[in-house]
Amino acid sequence: MAARYVIHIGPHKTGSTYLQHAFTQMRTELREHGIDYPDLWGGLHGHMALMDHLASGDAVALQAAFNLLTDRSEYETILLSSETLAYCTDAQVRLLRGLLRGAPVTIVFYVRRWSELIPSHWREVLKHGSRESLQGFALKYMFSPATSEIVNFALVLGRYATAFGADNLRLASYNAIAEAGEDLLSHFCRCFLNWPDPPPNMLGRVNESLDMVDCEVIRTLNALEYVRAGDEGVPLYHRYMALKPELPIGWIVDQSMQFAVNPMRFDDAALGLADLHDRIANQYRYALVPPCPGGRLFSPRAADVLYVHPDYVLRPGILGKMQDIHARLLAANANDAEHQRRYDDAS
Repeated sequence: MAARYVIHIGPHKTGSTYLQHAFTQMRTELREHGIDYPDLWGGLHGHMALMDHLASGDAVALQAAFNLLTDRSEYETILLSSETLAYCTDAQVRLLRGLLRGAPVTIVFYVRRWSELIPSHWREVLKHGSRESLQGFALKYMFSPATSEIVNFALVLGRYATAFGADNLRLASYNAIAEAGEDLLSHFCRCFLNWPDPPPNMLGRVNESLDMVDCEVIRTLNALEYVRAGDEGVPLYHRYMALKPELPIGWIVDQSMQFAVNPMRFDDAALGLADLHDRIANQYRYALVPPCPGGRLFSPRAADVLYVHPDYVLRPGILGKMQDIHARLLAANANDAEHQRRYDDAS
């Protein structure tokens, strides 16, 4: 018996990490209910490396893996989850469709209101080395929202609708689910896995967002690292979070940051966004899975997001203190690298 596929393509910042950790934790229970959450493609949790394999075009190796999955007659459903799949090209999506050899498939995509999604994306890219301010990041996407795959969900949905068929798309409203008081995992299992009563999940949040102080400290450290090493710089986020209790962040806040806090308003009903919402909701209303507010993607809201203006570093002593922190993080990274080298040599 050929299995059906449920492919959760995220995107980023819509609870994907939470779901993937839960799926991993519940792998045994999922299989007992006829659902295989395979441990392929490199991820302890999600199937992040699947995107890399699709990008490489290695169809032979991929086809062998998918043949094994599809022909596992003991499972009725095969669940794949990776938010990176939302960024596949047309060719990569077509390749993915071909690998399934005509097996039935459901593509699951979560939508989240832009007033939350855009600031959340900004916080995430800072973790990976971005030096961009909140204003610069937001304006880049708000200036022409229809051309941005982060904002214009239809760009991704259209790609999958063309390859897999529009009837195989399902959209879930991240915000509406939360506002209805339903757990994201329970909703996913009930709506997409035909499992109405999964056990309660005790994970809590697994991908905490940065606060405005950490955002600006990390952004400044990323900028200092870029000055030092350009695109060859080392990532500093994890080292910063590990050493944060020992760093003079409180002094920097007291001396400078507290005087540079500003709000930036994000409005889901702003000119351009309101029209985009209507267009996407009208085009994909058939694919929306309840709860959805009146057939819309989400209830539009406005939010003032607080951030620390980058000119906080111009106050006396601040830039020097940040340079000291940067040097300390680099030294800690070098020390870790040396310990790893000695361990590898001894092995």
